[in-house]
Amino acid sequence: MNDKARAPEEMPNQVEVEAFAGSESSGNPIAGGLNVMVSVPETIEIKMVNASTLEEYEIWFFISSVLANFLAGFAVAYLMSDFNGILAANTAAFLILFGVAVLVTIRKRARLQAKARPLKFKASQIIQ
Repeated sequence: MNDKARAPEEMPNQVEVEAFAGSESSGNPIAGGLNVMVSVPETIEIKMVNASTLEEYEIWFFISSVLANFLAGFAVAYLMSDFNGILAANTAAFLILFGVAVLVTIRKRARLQAKARPLKFKASQIIQ
């Protein structure tokens, strides 16, 4: 049923914001009843890494994941076809590219972890 076909008494009432502009805001009704406890370890360890090496690692990881998608797509197409030679060549090419990208990614990750410096911080103050 559309709005034009409704009787005037069935129309929903509109609430005007200006009517509540001077009213007092209400607080959070459950704020007083909550008891929250946060546990913080005595020491926090953060590994600092070289930003450029991290960037290269992320780029190669992205390239590897894109190549994995292409490899999976061509492999499925090759297996679903009647073993088409062009699809086999594309699958093999993307397999080689994916293998190279994964090896580069692994080398970048090893270099990233070799140059990482751990920093330890101690929690010294408790605020209640």
